[in-house]
Amino acid sequence: MSRKLLYIYAAISSFAVLTYVFRGGGEIEPGRAAAAIFFVVLAGPIIKMWWDERDKARQRRRIEQEEAKEITE
Repeated sequence: MSRKLLYIYAAISSFAVLTYVFRGGGEIEPGRAAAAIFFVVLAGPIIKMWWDERDKARQRRRIEQEEAKEITE
């Protein structure tokens, strides 16, 4: 997942929270809205770290499988 997609995700999520609060649809206070936005924005880098670690693990397994095939051949 690219960094650009994470920024888009954070922007859309923040906009959704703000729209929900300021249109009166929610009973959430502005302080809580700010906290919600903070955690949504914080979730982006955490998701990226998880995604990168998952890709590294997949690549390691693929390399190990290829090496195992070479040994058995």
